[in-house]
Amino acid sequence: MKVRTIAFIRFLIVLLLLLLVVIDTLIINHLQKKLDQITILTTENDSLRKHEGIDLFVPENTPVYPIADYGIVMQAEDNPHFLIETECKRENGVIDTVKVEYGKIVRILYPEGIETLYAHLNKIFVKTGETVTGSTKVGLTGLTGNIRRSGKPSHLHLELRDAENKTFNPKHRLFFHQGSVKNFLKNLKLE
Repeated sequence: MKVRTIAFIRFLIVLLLLLLVVIDTLIINHLQKKLDQITILTTENDSLRKHEGIDLFVPENTPVYPIADYGIVMQAEDNPHFLIETECKRENGVIDTVKVEYGKIVRILYPEGIETLYAHLNKIFVKTGETVTGSTKVGLTGLTGNIRRSGKPSHLHLELRDAENKTFNPKHRLFFHQGSVKNFLKNLKLE
């Protein structure tokens, strides 16, 4: 009798654990769908602007590499206070632009027509017009741009942009269907 009771209790514990795993999975999936619908807004100069990328928190001076096997450096700015104009919404609802301090940046165009923009770099190792491979170290993460005043630790700000220079969520990288080899070839300079 005692053995049956112990076996039954173990069975109930295993059943309870399985139920918790299923409930946890359902809750996480539900929350992930909700998070996908959120647009992060930042207040700057009495305006709201969308945070146009993701921040990957890594130690300062972590090497940065291209996301694909081949690309062209479209822009390399070594100015720690470099500004980029982004769209924002004023308090009265008017759409406007605001300059945001990205710091040292590198923009790379890939054959499928997308671009990466890496910001807040401490060091840049590439030049505009240079071709890069997936193993090219393009820079080191750092603390340049508006990150210095934000209180955030060193991180890599990563943006993905389409052929119209519009940002899109990096997690959708694998589902990007707007290839523009024409745009890539236009910028390719063969020697």
